[in-house]
Amino acid sequence: MRLKYSLSILILFSIFALGQSPAGNLRPSAIVGAKVESITPGQSAHTANIRIRNLADKDITAFSLALRVVDAQGKQHVSGTIQDILPGIEVGRREGIHPGAFFDYVTNISDSAGSMTAELSVVVFSDTTAEFTDREMLMQIMAERKAVSDAAKQTADIIHSSSSKAEAIAKLTQAWEEARYNRSLTASLLRDHLYNLQNQRGDSEADQQQRMAEYADRSGKEAEFFLLHAGLHGRTQ
Repeated sequence: MRLKYSLSILILFSIFALGQSPAGNLRPSAIVGAKVESITPGQSAHTANIRIRNLADKDITAFSLALRVVDAQGKQHVSGTIQDILPGIEVGRREGIHPGAFFDYVTNISDSAGSMTAELSVVVFSDTTAEFTDREMLMQIMAERKAVSDAAKQTADIIHSSSSKAEAIAKLTQAWEEARYNRSLTASLLRDHLYNLQNQRGDSEADQQQRMAEYADRSGKEAEFFLLHAGLHGRTQ
């Protein structure tokens, strides 16, 4: 199965048009629950390790970084990156960054890079609180999580409303094509659900129906989990 254990979204001088979001009511706050502890050369050429230390008393489930690179000519390049650990946590393949623990984020660097700095712009915790200085990055994390929830729920609903595997695949294919046409964040997620469903094996029609029902149950639980963690709110000042 194609399971995504992390969502890493590279944003280069981009502005996100995400519509209405609860993040619009949140106030930016100083990030005190985590810090960039060090930046060191990576194990392979043209990479760097950015070590994130959790200073809070709860797990970190996502963060974003603002990266600033100065090349040999003195020109500054600014980019942002998001690392969401929640997908891996949901399937039991990853754990959040525990209190006091660290996470090494690996980023690519070019040959012309002279120096690099990194600052945390969003930190999301396991209790759905967040510290952030960049509202757009926070909104992107929330939108991505909501999309995972929506795609999983849509998949579960389609399976429950289908009388056969062929019918479920046809409906899910249509849902994926519509999402792709509308450039929805759910498009790639629906494609993965479609792939998983198409590649399920069963010895009989009854066996296929049972496997489909189990997949629908897992998808429903996934939808609930991500919806819970999509509703982020700021920490108490």
